[in-house]
Amino acid sequence: MNIIIMTTVKHATGGARQAVYQGQELQRAGHRVTMIGYPGTEMRSISPELNWVDFTPKLPVMRRVIQGLIRSGEGNVLHAFHGKGVKYAAYLGTLWRLQGLPVVCAAHRGVTSRPHNPLPYLLPGIRAYMVNSKETGDLLPLFWRRKRCHFVGNAIPPGRTQTSRTPEQILAELDLEPGRFIFGDVAHDKPEKGVGRLLEAYARARTGLPPSNLLIVGVSADKWAPLCRELGIEREVRLIPRTEHVADYVQVFSLFVFPSYFIESQPNVIMEAMQLSKPVIGSNLGNIPELIGRDFCFKAGDANEISEKMIWAAQNPALLAQAAEANLAYSRRFSLEQRTQTVLGIYRDILREAGLPAD
Repeated sequence: MNIIIMTTVKHATGGARQAVYQGQELQRAGHRVTMIGYPGTEMRSISPELNWVDFTPKLPVMRRVIQGLIRSGEGNVLHAFHGKGVKYAAYLGTLWRLQGLPVVCAAHRGVTSRPHNPLPYLLPGIRAYMVNSKETGDLLPLFWRRKRCHFVGNAIPPGRTQTSRTPEQILAELDLEPGRFIFGDVAHDKPEKGVGRLLEAYARARTGLPPSNLLIVGVSADKWAPLCRELGIEREVRLIPRTEHVADYVQVFSLFVFPSYFIESQPNVIMEAMQLSKPVIGSNLGNIPELIGRDFCFKAGDANEISEKMIWAAQNPALLAQAAEANLAYSRRFSLEQRTQTVLGIYRDILREAGLPAD
């Protein structure tokens, strides 16, 4: 099968990682894979073994580039990730259906927000939408929910949760005493990731907590240190810049806190924490309640609820131990091989529907 995967974001977002993980696994399975992405993106440097082609915002240029990748006599699939890629796949897929080109289009959607532009979702160019939560699927136009929507959960490759340093080394780096309760998050600086609200929640919760620290990975100290000082928690908080070695830090978390409050569907970082056998509390968005259990969720964006849930969790160590075991067991579902087989099944169905080779 000849598979073209298009990701139209410039940073290593969760969706971009899923696109790359999928490309890597499909290539290992023996399929021809081409990745389309912006020049110089983080994901290209993370996955140099894949064949990358430059994305350009000019639709006529992308049409010529992708048509040059289509092979006669084979099943050709264009799988788009992210808004612009989905739009291009919808437009080009409609044109190619009219022209009779031997290619089918599919799209991934992993955000809990209604599409700003419904036109791409009404065109016949995309034959299958793959969503990673029921909430995401429910936001698609009704026709697509009924006819073309498939649930395909995210997956995490085993290497993503391998550590390169010991917990003792991490604690020494951060000047943290063994035995302290460590709240942790993996985020970035955009407001919707909820870092500000997590800092506020921690400041409110301190009086009801055992001796503790808050560790936030992937953020800028310059941006958040002033708020820490304003809240009087600068001594307890550690701010770690972006790193590919996320698991090194997550391994020392006593509790993973996920405060993001906008468009989250099935966050990779929660899944990674579960694979590392960590208890998790998080926003009640998308598939998060299914992943961690509704008792461990709080209202998205509500700093007061986050604070209360942090205190509740820290005061129930036996419950956290049970949650850690349950999360690790659940995380066995995050198989990249299983996800790839599901995706290949969808590819084959839409290729057969189009009268094209499906192997």
